Amino acid sequence: MQDDRLELKVKGFGEREESWFVPTRSTTGAPAKDDVWLEVDEVLKSRLKVKGGGTIGIDTMSANSGD
Repeated sequence: MQDDRLELKVKGFGEREESWFVPTRSTTGAPAKDDVWLEVDEVLKSRLKVKGGGTIGIDTMSANSGD
């Protein structure tokens, strides 16, 4: 979390403990504002395309304020 935005990072996990980061994005606006968290909610509801034509969702999230 920054004073003027949130940096969103999505990390995927596969078989045999493999993992990778999905392209990141940023919100615009202070984390104290509801619209920023509504934007995060949309990301959490999104589906990501995977090899073979399927999709997966985001199961969990965490937030780090750096304090």
